Amino acid sequence: MTRLELFQILRPIVESVTGLTNAVILADQTIVLPDGSVVGAPAPVGPYAAIEPKQRVGERGQANIYNKTSTTPQSVDVDVRAQIMVDASVNFYRGDDPMGLASKLKQCNKKPTISAALFQAGLGWFGTEAVNDLSTLISGNIERRAQITIHLAYEATDSETINSIEFAGYEVQREDGTVMASGEVPPLMTEQL
Repeated sequence: MTRLELFQILRPIVESVTGLTNAVILADQTIVLPDGSVVGAPAPVGPYAAIEPKQRVGERGQANIYNKTSTTPQSVDVDVRAQIMVDASVNFYRGDDPMGLASKLKQCNKKPTISAALFQAGLGWFGTEAVNDLSTLISGNIERRAQITIHLAYEATDSETINSIEFAGYEVQREDGTVMASGEVPPLMTEQL
């Protein structure tokens, strides 16, 4: 899943849980000006949230490997499916209670509509971290800010087609070269792949 794909799944969830309709943006958005220079996109007016969908990307255990007979003759399709663990960071800015908005994301995956959306997207929700109060004094004014990290998981697939081994012979020899046994391994049936 790309950063943008994850954002498109998380945005409606954050909007529905916090009520910040049309005020949830992708973190670090930029705008390319006509002269080719790049500037940061302006923040929404009032309280808003910024999602960084891939704050940290890891993996869980070993990848699952699936083999099947390919539609290409004399080939096998190998599908390597890695379990990706990703942390999404959601920052809340301004408003009276950014800590409260961030707290609404705790256990929100238990709501049937959110659970269904996550399932449909193939995304697992493994909980959240503690809400961090990042409020600070800027230009003589207090800027309220809070942050929460969501632990997510999905399966990434990477496939390739390789040649199949359809015939194998063998021969067992003594050190002096005397053949003790020889033969052929029967071809694999396609059901065994």
